[in-house]
This record gives sequence, C-alpha cells and structure tokens, in this order.
Amino acid sequence: MKNRTLFNDVPNTAHCALTVPTRLRDEKDHFVVTIYKDTRRKTDLSVGNVVILELNHQELIRPINEDFHLSLPKKLLADKKHGDELRLSILKIVKRGDKRRAAHAFSEKKLCLSHFVPIKTTLGYPLYIIERDTMTSYIWYPVGGGVRHVILHNFIDITKIGEFLGFYFGDGTTCKGIQSLRLTNCELSILNYCLDFCEEIGILRTWWKVQVIYSTNGEITHEIKQRCINYWSNILRIRHSRIVSVTKSKNVRETTVYGSARLFIDNTVLVEVFLHGLLSGVLKRITHP
Repeated sequence: MKNRTLFNDVPNTAHCALTVPTRLRDEKDHFVVTIYKDTRRKTDLSVGNVVILELNHQELIRPINEDFHLSLPKKLLADKKHGDELRLSILKIVKRGDKRRAAHAFSEKKLCLSHFVPIKTTLGYPLYIIERDTMTSYIWYPVGGGVRHVILHNFIDITKIGEFLGFYFGDGTTCKGIQSLRLTNCELSILNYCLDFCEEIGILRTWWKVQVIYSTNGEITHEIKQRCINYWSNILRIRHSRIVSVTKSKNVRETTVYGSARLFIDNTVLVEVFLHGLLSGVLKRITHP
C-alpha cells in the first residue's frame, strides 16, 4: 500500500499504556513479536482484536493474528536485532468487529466524521474509526499487516467541509479505482484554502505532493520548470522536493505563466473517507435533503 510515510508523533494523550515484555524475531523485511499467554489473560486479548501500540514515539495499529503474532517495522527499531527483548507499549485494545458509527450526522453546527466513514472499504475490508481522545480518531483498515492509519478530527466545521468538498467535486479526481486524493487548479487561493482546511482537521501540508501541468505547444525548458517549481513551492508553502514533476499539456498557446498545480496524496484511507464517505454522503443529502 502507499501509506507508509504518514507517521504520527505521539503527544500527551489520555491513554494509559500497558507495557508487556516480548522478544523480537527477524522476518527479513520486518520484525515479529508474540503477545504471551499471561498478557492475553490479563487483557482478555483474543484473535481478531486490534491493538494500538506506541513504538519509539510513533503510533501503530496492528491486528492480532491467529498465532498472537504482531509485525513491527524495522525502520522504528533500527538499533535492534533478532532475539532482543522489547517492552511493548499497548495504548488501546479494540474488540473484533467494533465498527460503531455516530448516529447523527451533525452536532452543534459541526459535522460528525464518524457518521460518514464507511463500514467497509470498496474492496470489502472492515474500516475502523477508533476514538483516540475527545478531539481525534484513528482511521485504519487491515490488509496484510494493515495500512498506515491516519488521525483526523472528530468534528469538522460544516461550512469549511462543504466548501472543500465543493472544490473537490469540481476539480478533483473521483474516477473508480482511484487510490489517491487529487485536486487540480491554477487558482492559488483555492488550493491554499484546501491545504489550510486539511491541516485544521489533521492532514498535514507535508503529506502533499504537487504535479505542475503546463499548457504549451512547445517544449518545456529547464527555465520553465524552475519557474513553475519555485512559484508553486513558495505560494503553497510546500518544499521543492515535493514538486515531483512539471508535465506538458499540449495547447496552441501557453495559457498560464506558472501552469496549474495538481495536489495529491497517495493514501487509500483518505480516499475511503473523503471520496466514498464524506463526498458521497454529503451529495446524497444535497440531492435528497
């Protein structure tokens, strides 16, 4: 999956971590640990449960497999090796099949995100929304070891989400099978509004990448590329390294000096939430109020 770079640092939370001893086993591209029997008895942990872990100040969500094994990424355990002891911090345990959603769509002029998150992904995986604290929730689904979760706010300003979804409905990519959020526009105020809104609800600016679409009948020179990269990096406050390409769109003339910017995030969890949850749910309420 394409969600591996979205790590969330652990701030002070209301979780009371349960620290359990275990030992690392090397499985080439990852480590595996076992939740031992005495821990399972104390916590009533069973196969099919989902656990939220803290590992080197990062939060991970993992399903409990048939053999009570959990996979752990090596990049968070760079100083560890096969056989090393590890004290694993479990922040929360979610029971199998716990996919509760908010009964009401709105509360005090705020949209309730939980109400709109689908029960399953488009491929049929159970989609979990797990309360992290009173303000935010984890959103995650299991496939293999599980995709990388995202953390979003529980309640969203109705006007702002309506405007964002309106922009996305007009200029975003909504085709079947899409696995990334994509929004294209040449108007900097619209793109910045969308980026600012996303940051408010938990989608950081640093997660986005940019493709510049440049309309011309000629060749895209190095000078044109640098002009476009510098402009959109400064205007959108996104690092140069996140401007991944300047692509030609054939046109009889150059329509804009800096082209149009396509913002995108390769993250299937966000696609499920925004395209198949929020956008679909809000459109139904607009067409059938």
